[in-house]
Amino acid sequence: MSKPKAQSSKAKRYAISKLGLKPSTFSANAVKVCQELVAAGYEAYIVGGAVRDSLLGMHPKDFDVATSATPEQTKRVFRRSRIIGRRFRIVHVYMRDELIEVTTFRAPANKLQTKLQHADASGRLLRDNVYGKLEDDVWRRDFTVNALYYDTSSHEVIDYCDGMQDIKSKTIRLMGDPLTRYQEDPVRLLRAVRFKSKLGFKLDKETEQPVSTHPHLLATVPAARLFDEVLKMFIKGYGEPVFYDVLHYGLLEYLFPETDKAIKKNNLPAKKLIAQAMQNTDQRITIGKTVSPVFFFAVMLWPAIETLANTYIKSGDSPVNAWTHAALRLFADQQSTISIPRRIGVPSQNVLIMQPRFEKPKGRRVLWMLEQSRFRAAYDLMLLRSEFGIVDSETADWWTKLQTLDQGEKEVMIFGARKPGSKKSNTKKRTRKKTTKKKSSDAVHTAKKKRKRAPRKRKTKKV
Repeated sequence: MSKPKAQSSKAKRYAISKLGLKPSTFSANAVKVCQELVAAGYEAYIVGGAVRDSLLGMHPKDFDVATSATPEQTKRVFRRSRIIGRRFRIVHVYMRDELIEVTTFRAPANKLQTKLQHADASGRLLRDNVYGKLEDDVWRRDFTVNALYYDTSSHEVIDYCDGMQDIKSKTIRLMGDPLTRYQEDPVRLLRAVRFKSKLGFKLDKETEQPVSTHPHLLATVPAARLFDEVLKMFIKGYGEPVFYDVLHYGLLEYLFPETDKAIKKNNLPAKKLIAQAMQNTDQRITIGKTVSPVFFFAVMLWPAIETLANTYIKSGDSPVNAWTHAALRLFADQQSTISIPRRIGVPSQNVLIMQPRFEKPKGRRVLWMLEQSRFRAAYDLMLLRSEFGIVDSETADWWTKLQTLDQGEKEVMIFGARKPGSKKSNTKKRTRKKTTKKKSSDAVHTAKKKRKRAPRKRKTKKV
């Protein structure tokens, strides 16, 4: 791999005290992992996002370690650890209640090491387990701002590629030739957009260009891997700006193809609704509330499912059946792009299948809906649809009021009051007169005879 021409191969070292950081800024468990590896005779540094976020005054949740020890050597140092991965072999070290991810320094492959590094026809790396030194590992990182190493012994940040300068200028810059690096791992297209939104940075021009010209590279990424990456993008507190960037760069087509088609048709206010849902999600995360991926996938697939359901309804299908068939079909189709686990996919489908029931609530079915575990998520989606004029406001108000009542009042409202959207009828109900057949006098006489009891015979004692 070629090094960026503008970057220096000589390391710069910055004392963390001059950067406004303290040793206690970093996870004590990650520091301990580094210290134990150093004591065992290896090099070890805290690397990547933890260093970057600490420099930006953010609080990292995950701490990664890079070391000169191979995965097998690392495993021998830590009893509670395991080697995972095939494409990139890494070690998970379990320290009390924290998991520290440990990777071995990587290097470019040479002719004698082709079995350890293998790419497909598109250039995507299928295996990359060629190990090297710290100086080599730097250039195998994705972005310059992620290629900073914290030395726990000297309390210094090591910078080989002017990552510190890019942090100051708030720039996301890819290491090496951008197109080659995206081909090696197309997920970097998504990571570039994610870091741009998360950090509030701009993309370097050379880094940005292939994002919009080569989104098709994402088609080669395994569906299971895209599931994890999509969750990192959309439900970490910056989903709204990520959504707009994904649309801007044409990436949505390779993540949610049917949703992308529905937005382009513009037959529903899908773009605005999804953006609003992402904004609501970001606000929940900001105030420390939990967010479920169930609601996220329901919202993202909603435009395509409602469009298809409307087609089924026009063909004579009932609304509930139409939404059910549309949800089952489109969730099945989505699996080829993003592999959604059943534990998330099935509840997401239920959130969507409940939508037509909000508009025509019927008796005990309303009480049944209120008891469903996914009612709240379904109700929130219905409110969003109401906000954008897809569901009438009377229906939304009816359901909102219903939830404020006690059980007795709910039953009066459901069974006693008129349903939302229905009209009072002026016509009186017709009462049907009961007609009884007149029995003939002979029949009455015989019936009376049958009712008469025969006199009991007295038993006589024998003398």
